[in-house]
Amino acid sequence: SGDSVERLGGYDWLGGEVEATLLVARSVGALEGIGWAAQETQRLLSQPAGQRDVVGVRRRAFEEVICKRRGFRSQEFGVFVEKGGRNMDRIHTITGKWASS
Repeated sequence: SGDSVERLGGYDWLGGEVEATLLVARSVGALEGIGWAAQETQRLLSQPAGQRDVVGVRRRAFEEVICKRRGFRSQEFGVFVEKGGRNMDRIHTITGKWASS
């Protein structure tokens, strides 16, 4: 199959806030962030949806990837994730699950 945990949309939807957290980690963290997000995605997909700890994902992303980038504070990260998560949820609702033809 064409599933890939290294990019948004290459796996089952994890919810806007989680997806936004992973997107920021990939973007800000460069290769380290991409690797972290792939591992985190695999970990999340192995858990039942109701047992995924969104707050824990945000905390780990900040502590393990984001805080290493100069000038990126926890408060800014929180704003990006909250706003981005809402927007990503809206887009996901509008577009539904994309399938290649």
